[in-house]
Amino acid sequence: MCSKQDFRSSLRRKRRALTPDQVASLSGSIAEHARRFKPFLSASVVALYLPFDNEVDTSSLLHAFHVENRTLCLPVVAPEKKLNFTLFSPGDPLQCGKYGIQEPRNKVWVDINQIDLLFMPLLGFDRFGTRLGYGGGYYDRALSLLSTTGVGPMLTGLAYDFQEATRLPCDLHDVPLHFVVTPSGVRSLGS
Repeated sequence: MCSKQDFRSSLRRKRRALTPDQVASLSGSIAEHARRFKPFLSASVVALYLPFDNEVDTSSLLHAFHVENRTLCLPVVAPEKKLNFTLFSPGDPLQCGKYGIQEPRNKVWVDINQIDLLFMPLLGFDRFGTRLGYGGGYYDRALSLLSTTGVGPMLTGLAYDFQEATRLPCDLHDVPLHFVVTPSGVRSLGS
């Protein structure tokens, strides 16, 4: 099996090869599938992300969920390798955060246990729910703070179809995805 770093390099190269038109078209399909998936319809607090480096564009989802009066939040990289979530509405002022990722300038923190649906960027995924991120562990550390009551956000990756691997390396601290949304549809993941 390839190492996580090998997978990251290969998948990042493929994603960077997408044209802006391809990103827009594929992201539009992903957003349509996400907006129609019944388990997502009841989510009142939704966390998304602002894309960079040819990630799935979330702008249409942000707009759609805002129009539906859902509470929106975005991740913010904080000191000590922490990932926090803050309220967001389209049009709120943004600033350049760590790694060059846009984040809200004004921060009103949201406890991760209050989020119903959490959309995450990724470099790769597999059918077992393994999510391959960028290697910083930010999402895994944030998700380790979830309540152990079994109630928590639906952990959902947004991905292009080519980002699926047969089997990714998985460490004990890796928190699995429940769903992934690709241009082909929504898939439930897990063993």
